[in-house]
Amino acid sequence: MLSRLTVSNLAVVENAVAEFSTGLNVLTGETGAGKSVLMRALELAAGARADGSIVRDGAKEARVEAEFTLVPGSKTEKAVAAILDSVGIERGEDSQLLVRRTVSASGGRVWINDCASTVATLRQIGAAVVDIHGPRANQSLLDESFQRET
Repeated sequence: MLSRLTVSNLAVVENAVAEFSTGLNVLTGETGAGKSVLMRALELAAGARADGSIVRDGAKEARVEAEFTLVPGSKTEKAVAAILDSVGIERGEDSQLLVRRTVSASGGRVWINDCASTVATLRQIGAAVVDIHGPRANQSLLDESFQRET
């Protein structure tokens, strides 16, 4: 479960922190309130492509940090543990997962549980912990194997 999303210098957002609780969380607001920027931040934290054009005017880099609380023993926790083990990254305490990503005109960096990592590893982890549903987005609901999961 996503528990906190921190965004700095992404598009028009200078600094924002969104905290989420257990259960259904809904982002609502008027046009221009920043909902799409928060969604873009979550996509970046899940390994989406990025370039320097997303950095806020006047800033050196954009930064996104996502904190996840994984349910011990869950399919998601086991999948993340396997990915982390395969690349030599230590697991977080109390089933916590911390993802940090920076993007600048000259490139970007990724950290997973405070260890330098790659976007490829981030994509693997993102696929395990994030499932975004929206217009024209790929949806796991259309995947027959996902439909049969319990």
